[in-house]
This record gives sequence, C-alpha cells and structure tokens, in this order.
Amino acid sequence: MRRQTLAGRGPEKIQHLLQRYSQRQLSARLGVSHQAVSTFCKLTGLAYTHGKTRSASERQARTMALAEQGVSVCQIAEGLGVGVATVRRYLHQAHVPLPRPAPRLKGLTREQVQECLNAGELRVSLARRLGVSPQAAYAFCSRHGLSIQSEARAEPIASTQQALPTFRL
Repeated sequence: MRRQTLAGRGPEKIQHLLQRYSQRQLSARLGVSHQAVSTFCKLTGLAYTHGKTRSASERQARTMALAEQGVSVCQIAEGLGVGVATVRRYLHQAHVPLPRPAPRLKGLTREQVQECLNAGELRVSLARRLGVSPQAAYAFCSRHGLSIQSEARAEPIASTQQALPTFRL
C-alpha cells in the first residue's frame, strides 16, 4: 500500500501545518493547488476548522456528547467550528432527536406566561405588555394548553348572573 503524501509530507506534518495556516495558505506554501490540499485532507480524514484540525469521527463523537448534555445545535456548531447543517446531519445520521429550546413568548417561558394568566392578567394585556399581537399570545397559549384559572373566571360570572332582574309577563 502506498503511503499518502502531499508534496512529500505525510498526514501528521500536514495536520501540524494546518494548525498554523489555512488550506489556501498551505497550498501556496507547498506549491500545490488548493484542491490538492482539500482532497488530501478528505482522503486522510483531516478537516480544517478555524486553525484547528479534527477528524470527522472526533467531531461526530463530540457532537453526540454535547447533544446529550442538552447543548443547542447552534452552540455545538459554534464550539466545534462547523456549520449548523453539519451538526444537524451528524445528529440525524445517529438517529438522535434534535434538542429543542423551551417555548417562549417574547422571552417568557410557558410557566411564566401561566403565572401571569393565574394572576388575572388577560391575554390581550399580556400581548400589549410584551409588544406582540393578541393573536400571537392567543396562539402561544392555545399551542401550549395555557388558560385562565377557572375559579378566577367563575366568581364574576356568578355575581353578574345574580344581579340580573327577573321579569314576569
């Protein structure tokens, strides 16, 4: 089996050089094309990411570990120096469900919105306070099963029904 080299240098040396130079800088330094450097990196399992080289399997393993810890896809991508699509692909290939952020309405979590509703705040006034449309607040509440407490609504309805006069014909 023929040992793979690039301009007389093996994968270890190329990996060391990629920590100091970009692929384009390295190709100019070695007198080869950028495509030759890129192809060599792919064939030997090297990957250039912002001055750090990591093999694809190392990145995949690190992606899985971070996803299990509950780190978001964007944070994983930023930390590893790869694209968001790459992280999603790794998770999809490993049949790992994508981590989902907690649902929010303009910065408020589901629990915080429920507390506001329990305190007697109407969805319309909540929407005005947050600067969103009433439809957005209503849709968020409907989607997440949030409603005003039934005890808080029952008292005013009962008192208005008692106040209505009865008429005889």
